[in-house]
Amino acid sequence: MKKWYRIESKTDSADIYIYDEIGMWGVEAKEFAASLALIKDFKEINLFINSPGGDVFEGMAIYNALLTVKDKLTAHVMGMAASIASIILMAAPKRIIHSGALVMIHNPSSGVWGTAEDLRKRAATLDMITDQMVEIYKSATSLEEEELRKLLDDETWMDADEAVEKGFATEANEEKAAASLQKKYVSKFHNLPSEVVIVEEPTIREAEDALRDVGFSQVSAKKILANGFHRDDEDQHREGEEDYSEALGMVDQMIEIIGGTHCG
Repeated sequence: MKKWYRIESKTDSADIYIYDEIGMWGVEAKEFAASLALIKDFKEINLFINSPGGDVFEGMAIYNALLTVKDKLTAHVMGMAASIASIILMAAPKRIIHSGALVMIHNPSSGVWGTAEDLRKRAATLDMITDQMVEIYKSATSLEEEELRKLLDDETWMDADEAVEKGFATEANEEKAAASLQKKYVSKFHNLPSEVVIVEEPTIREAEDALRDVGFSQVSAKKILANGFHRDDEDQHREGEEDYSEALGMVDQMIEIIGGTHCG
């Protein structure tokens, strides 16, 4: 299944794009680390982020992978670096936030079912994760622990000026950008700023029509939406065709809406 994550290599530099959730329904650490290993010797690596966050441990693994190329890494917040995506941002010594983009930090959360002891153990784990996050933010921003914990408690959203002022970004770029969020993620946040653009998800009919527009039959389109997209489906068409890629992006989004769950 196609994900909104890619790496583009040039002569002596490479660009990494994370434009998706972190974790099994978006950018997975295993895939990311394998791709990063292929470009680790490039002189410059640029990381472009527009992510609502996701799975804490997947995000931590991506953060630690990026530390191996830290000396050549520059991160760009193009839309938003929220939740665990803001930790990934901290891996870069040079962090550029574009005008209209946002950084958000908050405490980790988790669902759990079980006994009172199970709940206490999960609470202790969340406290441990929070401590680790505080240390990462503290190292990158130079803010004191007390202030960082208050920012986490409040679910703090920062625009370009605020992110630079607090040290979450090292500089701001006046190039216009806008933070956007798929509608399905809205309920995850408590203090979502009004300037965030809420993106409506495609309907099943729209996804089916997109597949039929690039040559799939109605039966094939329904099958892909029900079961996911596989290589034997892709072999029926030319790779790299613009309309085709756009259709698959819509299908991936639709499949996630139908069957996806969020870990965060």
